[in-house]
Amino acid sequence: MEAIKFVSDLKHTLWGIDTAGGNPSVFVTPNHDLLAKLRRHIFETVGNQDISVDEGDWRNSSFFGDILDNERFERRIRYCIIRLREFSVSEIEFFDYISQALSIVLERSQKYGKSRKSQRQSTTNLQVLLVEEIAKCFEIWYYPSDVFHYDFAIEHQLATFDYADYKWKLSSIGHYLLKLSPFEAIAFLCALEIVLGRKGTSSRYLNLQTLERLLNPQASNARRRQHERYPISLRWYGVMDTFSEEPAITDLGMRILAKVSANLEVLRETILLLTESEVGGFHYSESVDLIKQIKERTRTSKSIVQDQKESIDSAVTLFMTGHI
Repeated sequence: MEAIKFVSDLKHTLWGIDTAGGNPSVFVTPNHDLLAKLRRHIFETVGNQDISVDEGDWRNSSFFGDILDNERFERRIRYCIIRLREFSVSEIEFFDYISQALSIVLERSQKYGKSRKSQRQSTTNLQVLLVEEIAKCFEIWYYPSDVFHYDFAIEHQLATFDYADYKWKLSSIGHYLLKLSPFEAIAFLCALEIVLGRKGTSSRYLNLQTLERLLNPQASNARRRQHERYPISLRWYGVMDTFSEEPAITDLGMRILAKVSANLEVLRETILLLTESEVGGFHYSESVDLIKQIKERTRTSKSIVQDQKESIDSAVTLFMTGHI
């Protein structure tokens, strides 16, 4: 099942972070000078070769959309840098490799790209193959799984990057997730998105409004807009079958959502405990002694307000009595 594989791959990434600090190469902040030089290279190439932008071609339109959007362009360059680091390419060579890759993408974006491709030299070498590989980073489908799992961990507060030690570290929430079964992990991730996410609708992650609508389809059908999108995370978790003509909740998904709805307050208190405990420098552990320390430090803390103290105390009590 895709849901079980998703949880397994995510846990594998979290376990790698917990035991060895993860893969620091995935953490990339592209140099702004590099971004500017690459953009200038693109516009100069487009101008010099009189390259047309065909809005009717979705591949062409998507590529130039990535170029013009700051966030999307930086993300694509980040993918390039990660791949170059995997081959131990030095930073001073980044521009040469990426600019060559961009030239290939620009050539392919033209309707006459195939005829031009035949003009290339038939011989090749490792550098040419690497440039071709980097060119894939600008394809609309390109999103490597290792990068995806690190991005997911950041967005769900499962892990953070420690600049001082230059390595990844698990949060208390990440440690807690590692202890859960696949079914419990998916339910916990759904609750995590509801508790830490936005109150309104979201096309990416689950929220309370979408949860209620999915559990009460008849009541929500009248309000449902045509071609309404469901959070993509529900597909990752196996909650939604997005390959059918009409997106539908799977049997597993219905059970997961029902569990989340029935235990949302308990899950909310658990998430807040795991989040707020780090204020005092604590991290999740199955140790009873640590739980006692959390209660005592929370009680005597001057930096935690009363509402937070009550929330932590409530979640600890639920945990100790086996309700979590």
